[in-house]
Amino acid sequence: MNFEQVTPGLIPGFDFKTLDALFVDLDDTLVDYRIPCRLGLQEIAKLVPGIRKVGIDTLEADFHGILRDNLPKIFDNEITVEKERLLRLDAVLRRYGKRAEKFELSFYDELFQHVFWSNRRPSTGAIEFLELCESVGIPVVAISNGNREIQERTLIETGIGDYIDTMLIPSNSGELKPGAAMFEKALEMTGAKRDNTIMIGDSWKYDVAGAINSGITPIWINSSGSGVPSLFECSVGIRHWRNCQIVEEAMVG
Repeated sequence: MNFEQVTPGLIPGFDFKTLDALFVDLDDTLVDYRIPCRLGLQEIAKLVPGIRKVGIDTLEADFHGILRDNLPKIFDNEITVEKERLLRLDAVLRRYGKRAEKFELSFYDELFQHVFWSNRRPSTGAIEFLELCESVGIPVVAISNGNREIQERTLIETGIGDYIDTMLIPSNSGELKPGAAMFEKALEMTGAKRDNTIMIGDSWKYDVAGAINSGITPIWINSSGSGVPSLFECSVGIRHWRNCQIVEEAMVG
């Protein structure tokens, strides 16, 4: 079996017989991220009356928004991942009227972490797709803006690591996505030609834009079915992995 047999015509003009390497994001691409976060926040909300009144969508948006703002600080080692998470929880709680004591924050954080990791699983169809890559000898490089310890734990606990040849993150590449550093390093490590490489990810801002910045063909996992941002053109958008038959959900953007 080869890629041409399972993904015919997925990317117009792209010959999968010549595919050198697959670059892929981790969170909400290969592994569920928002669902475990959402479940963790819901458990905290059950214990805090003020938070309970806030819709989970709003709570989740605030939680992820603060993280996006803090990513550069984590990258620059101005703050640890653990400290950032506590500050983020505190900021969300304060926003809705809860001034938590230090011991309360620690308790909420432990609760969140327990729920998060208990529900951290591979995205549906991701393992099957990675098995296909392995069967035809295509190297897979995980390219993530995440923290090393967290993502290494993710690879181990979800089993995804069995199919990943290399993981590149800001701490070992020197730059966050959508910068080109991780993509260029991945090309160098795999010996892949950029014209024969694809990048799959859920974030238009980080994954699609990052691939475009490096001249690599992007595939956008658009699970929400959002419209294509007008500032870019993406070769392909898909809704999910669908048991490796991603061509069934492919749509030219």
